[in-house]
Amino acid sequence: MSSDTIRQLNSIRPENFANDFERFEAKEAARGLLARLETPVEHAWALMAEQPFAIAGLILVKDLGIWARWAALEKNGAPGASRSLEEVLSMSNAQVEPNLILFILEEVDVDTWKPTPFSLAMGGDIGKMVQASLDHTYLSSANLPKFLAKIGYAEPLDLDRFDNYTDTFGDPFWARCKENPDLAPSFAAMMTALTAYKMDWTAVYDTNRLASGADLSPGAPALFVDVAGLHGMDSMRLLARHPSLPSGLLFVQDLPEVVDFQIQADKQAAIEGTPRLDARITRMPHDFYNPQPLLGARTYFFHSILHDWPDSNCVRILENIKGAMKKGYSKLLIYDVIMPLKEATTLACAVDMYLMVLDSGIERTEAHWREIIESVGLKVVRIDRHEGAVESMIEVELS
Repeated sequence: MSSDTIRQLNSIRPENFANDFERFEAKEAARGLLARLETPVEHAWALMAEQPFAIAGLILVKDLGIWARWAALEKNGAPGASRSLEEVLSMSNAQVEPNLILFILEEVDVDTWKPTPFSLAMGGDIGKMVQASLDHTYLSSANLPKFLAKIGYAEPLDLDRFDNYTDTFGDPFWARCKENPDLAPSFAAMMTALTAYKMDWTAVYDTNRLASGADLSPGAPALFVDVAGLHGMDSMRLLARHPSLPSGLLFVQDLPEVVDFQIQADKQAAIEGTPRLDARITRMPHDFYNPQPLLGARTYFFHSILHDWPDSNCVRILENIKGAMKKGYSKLLIYDVIMPLKEATTLACAVDMYLMVLDSGIERTEAHWREIIESVGLKVVRIDRHEGAVESMIEVELS
């Protein structure tokens, strides 16, 4: 390969692309290039040695406090400044041998490095996201081959039969997170990062379909119920499209402990001058395995919720929503991945495996979605897709 080709490859930067969709296409092409260039031994080595040890090293430096302190220096000092070995060691909260800590940086001289966007991100939620691999993913993934052999290679369609996570750790994923609060932040950070990474649902679906014909009078049923909505980002996105909406029409539901945590986070953010949730949005405790308490709402919204659960659980969840819906008025919006029959993206395939390993979830094809939706007496009205979106919007009404 000529040096000109090497220089051309090295010159490619995110700013070369008009949007994230083009950047994502280039990233997928780069994955294909790497697959063609690597020998089987090189690929096996990356899987066996490079990736596991990179995770361990990243968490090591996070635990030493270096990533967070370096990120803070970037905000308060000269961005992109080089740091000597002594300066890096001074950021540590413990004595450590220098050869243990330095990588994922840009080397500029002997014992001198500059931060990279990734190393700085490790000082925030991305560090917590990487922590999820040690908290949840690595051990449960390693357990999967033996577990599948034990259950006769069944699909994750029923938690009574298929629960690799419990087989690994002794408790289901959600129960283990609840019983061990120190495990929850890494998962929450991963979910927040992925949600921000994916396309805004209001760019895929025309929200005028909800506002048009909706009852917005005082005391009217809810306009938008974000079920298991965590941080409320999706409700905020709806308000951004319809800024004149009054209070009392938008709700973010989640488990009581999640709602309590989010309320405290909202208060802290307000103190710091970085409000997270519009005051017109109401947080509400609710378990979607119980009947939906907000009856006759215009919209019930699930964003990446049903893919967390096998079919039998999805049926229970959908039945509870169906019982609250008003015929001819209420809509259920399911913003989730629809797996194509061919040429699925690397991200969609990875999430599919991630779900199976952790909570027996599954990414569904359109036919699979229609099957479980119609099984409870609901019907798919339309499906909206966008070429730049990971997920699609499935609009559902009562049959």
